[in-house]
Amino acid sequence: MLAHGERGIERHEDFDLRQVVEEELSAIQPTAQRYGVHAMIAGGPSPVRGDRVLIGRLVANLLRNDVLYNHRGGTVRVHTASAGLSVSNTGPVLEQADVEALFEPFRRGHGRDRRSGTGEGLSLSIVRSIAHAHEGTATAVANPQGGLTVTIKLTAAQDS
Repeated sequence: MLAHGERGIERHEDFDLRQVVEEELSAIQPTAQRYGVHAMIAGGPSPVRGDRVLIGRLVANLLRNDVLYNHRGGTVRVHTASAGLSVSNTGPVLEQADVEALFEPFRRGHGRDRRSGTGEGLSLSIVRSIAHAHEGTATAVANPQGGLTVTIKLTAAQDS
C-alpha cells in the first residue's frame, strides 16, 4: 500500500470524504467498543477528488491508530471540512518533537506499543503517502492532554 501510494493515483473521481469517514467509522466500531473507546464524527460534507479506495485506506488507518493508541474510556473525534479532515484521539502524552518521526516507516513512538500487538508501524507512513499521491498533505500535532491530531488536506472536487 505504501508503494502504491508513492506511485500516484490512477483513478480520479469526485466523492464526499464524509461518506468515506462514516463507512470506515462504522467498520472500526466493534474494535472501538472492545477497547472502550468512543468514536464520533462532526462537520459537514467534504467533496474531494481522487481514488476513493486509497482515501478509504487512509481514513481506515487513521481511525484504527486512534482507537488502538488510546486508553479505555478515551475518544476519537473526526471532523470533516472542505476537502479535508482532522482526526484526534485521547491517547498517551507525546512530545511534539517526536511527532514527525511517527510518519517514518516502522515507527511507533518511543516506548509505545499498540494494544493489538500486530502491525509494522506503517500506518502513518501510508497515510502521508496516500495524501501526497493526491497532491495533499498529512500533518500532526501532539494534543496537550495526550493523543494526537492528524490533519489531512486533499484536492477539492471539481464542482465544489
